[in-house]
Amino acid sequence: MTTVPVQPSAIPLDYATYVAPRRSITLTNHLRSLAWTFAIVGVCLALDGVEKWVAIPLGWIPRGSVHRMFRNPSEISMRLFGFPHFAVGALFLLTSRRMKGPKSLAELAGLIAAGIAICWVFYLVGGDANPIAVLLFYFYFLVHGFRDEVFFYRAYGEMPTEAVATHQRVMMVLQFLLLGFMLALLLPLTVMYGQLKASYRHPALEAIFPANWPLAIRFLSTMGPMLLISAIALWRIGRLFPDGLAGLWRVHRPILLVFITLASIIILPIWTGGWTFQVAILLHFVGWYIFAMNRLKAHPPKPPPGGVHGLGLWHWMRTTPAGFTTLHMGLAALAVVVVGYNYYDLGQTGWVNTIFGRDNFYYWTIVHVTLSFFPR
Repeated sequence: MTTVPVQPSAIPLDYATYVAPRRSITLTNHLRSLAWTFAIVGVCLALDGVEKWVAIPLGWIPRGSVHRMFRNPSEISMRLFGFPHFAVGALFLLTSRRMKGPKSLAELAGLIAAGIAICWVFYLVGGDANPIAVLLFYFYFLVHGFRDEVFFYRAYGEMPTEAVATHQRVMMVLQFLLLGFMLALLLPLTVMYGQLKASYRHPALEAIFPANWPLAIRFLSTMGPMLLISAIALWRIGRLFPDGLAGLWRVHRPILLVFITLASIIILPIWTGGWTFQVAILLHFVGWYIFAMNRLKAHPPKPPPGGVHGLGLWHWMRTTPAGFTTLHMGLAALAVVVVGYNYYDLGQTGWVNTIFGRDNFYYWTIVHVTLSFFPR
């Protein structure tokens, strides 16, 4: 590790000597999460092939049926791993040390109320039938996703410990810029997609830009202001480092690479459909599992592990890698059984579909993201 001499006159705080590690836990675990995410989607894609080329010819699934479980591999994998993620997150929150006293309960109740209110607004504007509402839903989740990536980065000990408040502000500004840039790019693309595909057409899309505006003007109307804001923000960030924006890269290379990877997954193949957002959400679920496993291995429980009998069932699941994996995989297996039952036996009807169906996954996700703002 090398250092860059600090020039007090050039920066307000003494943190320019920090150099990001060559072998980053943040980046290593992010790449591992990517590999597992695409492996999961690949398995669901293979099962989609089994449905089409085996189950339908053999008559197990009626030809032309809309009740194929793996018809959309990225969406079903996101849902099958999302429900366990939501359940584990809620259980860990309710049993955490943070949940003490009336103040914590009031904060939790307030966030639940806020989540329900956002769900109600999402429903009123058309839910998943409104492409603009769906786009904003995904960006609400991305706020959550990027925020947690920064949390991982800090928890791994790779964010400089000097001038922490300044580093956190820089991270917040970078997240805002990245999300703003993606929204400015994808909004006119979504409108264009609605014009090209009749089934995706919606009044909300047509109302965003004047009908007589050419595509270039539409892009300029969103990208122009965002590029100006980005230029000013990056100029101000660059002033914090003696070597300008090169210093930002030098100090925060791991998390910047994570940001670039996530944005690329969403933006580059967006013309192929919304599966890119679904993969980004699944990546978040997998990333949290890998992060939690890393923390559990690094901080084993103080009592000597004695299995279920030595620690108690819940304590074993909460504090040991084996228990945590058992909890996660058990819930994932249960999700596969319940969702499969909903598709193959119930035909996506009844109360099971109301809880675990595709359309209602949006509402569970909104509540989960809102609860994630509970003070850490």
